[in-house]
Amino acid sequence: LWFRRVRYTREKPLIPPETFRDLVRAWQAQPRTAASGTCQLADGRHFEWAYAPLRGVGIAAGAVVSFRDISARVELEQMRDDMLHMLVHDLRTPLTGVIMGIDMLMMPGDFVPPDERHALLSQTYRAAESLLEQLNTVLDVRRLEVGRMELDLVPLSVADLIEYALQPMKALIQHNKQTLRRWVGDDLPVVAGDVRLLQRVLENFLGNAIKFASLEGELEIGARYQADAGCVRVWVGDN
Repeated sequence: LWFRRVRYTREKPLIPPETFRDLVRAWQAQPRTAASGTCQLADGRHFEWAYAPLRGVGIAAGAVVSFRDISARVELEQMRDDMLHMLVHDLRTPLTGVIMGIDMLMMPGDFVPPDERHALLSQTYRAAESLLEQLNTVLDVRRLEVGRMELDLVPLSVADLIEYALQPMKALIQHNKQTLRRWVGDDLPVVAGDVRLLQRVLENFLGNAIKFASLEGELEIGARYQADAGCVRVWVGDN
């Protein structure tokens, strides 16, 4: 493979010479029968290439190989795939809560005492609501793609946010015979946040804690005001 040196009048090359050399080496590693494809450089950038032979009078006169940087597109596709993977993962927790709640309510006899049935029904209903909210977030993938993922910041109580996130989890915690401890400070200020997205974060962490804690294990969720940082710190833990 021969490359002819050509003098350019351009004061600055389109890409650094070392990048061009890396591109050529990456292209040379591709199958010779392919007319197009993609390659990745050592620095993580992705390029799309196309090969077009030039022919003279009955003989091959050379070829043109074009390269296009598609790193931004690949990154966007990866972000979308990660978002969808996270969404599918998040759907499992509320769906499990619904199934567990219904399963407990269908148990014969007084497996669930009459005075606890209403609370269990409320938890199951909340889990179903959470499932619907998760499905609605499919739209967020499109918003991310077009760069319009806007936050709906409103004043909210962190203590109420934690309690709301716990509702769809209670049936699952009870089923696993796990112990839940709460460490919520009394001095928590009102904060600004996107309720829907913060809800997803808390439910995701809680779902992971419930899943990976042992049966009859211990869970904890807490929040405290950090005056030096001017923020509220929330954490979820398990044994």
